[in-house]
Amino acid sequence: MWIEASRVLTVLGSASITIGLYVQALKAVRTKSMDDFSPVLVISLVVNEVVWLNYGVALGEWPIVLLSGFNIPPVLILTGAYIIHRSRGATS
Repeated sequence: MWIEASRVLTVLGSASITIGLYVQALKAVRTKSMDDFSPVLVISLVVNEVVWLNYGVALGEWPIVLLSGFNIPPVLILTGAYIIHRSRGATS
């Protein structure tokens, strides 16, 4: 029973992060500002999603794989926006 409850909590927590990532990616694209992002955060987001996707595949846990798959597009958008807007020196 604890494992099932843990899975449900993990899915709910991951879903909330997914929503937050999409909202942040849209904001970054609209405002063309990545002032509040550090290189460490951007790299951490990419590494985090790759590691979780790998973990989900290794365990055969479809909720982890599915949510990691949903998180990859906004992470890539944020990474691209960070590279583009930081290199241009855009501040807002």
